[in-house]
Amino acid sequence: MGFLLLSLEPNEARVRRAVSEWNIQGQVAIATGEVLGPLSVREVPSTVFVDARGNLVSAASGERSRDFLAKRTRELLDSSR
Repeated sequence: MGFLLLSLEPNEARVRRAVSEWNIQGQVAIATGEVLGPLSVREVPSTVFVDARGNLVSAASGERSRDFLAKRTRELLDSSR
């Protein structure tokens, strides 16, 4: 299982700096409107959790803490086993 992080920031250099500063592990891509529509992203920032089949399994609108994201990720991983 892996994660793909999508950024709305169109400036690739800025995204790379943020990934480095936040010590983000995993693949990061720059999202476009074509991707965001089907994921029901209406607010920035938003976090969506998509399973391996491409199904939206959870979402959180607005800024969230690192602790919240870690806890929600663990819950979803545990429930998928």
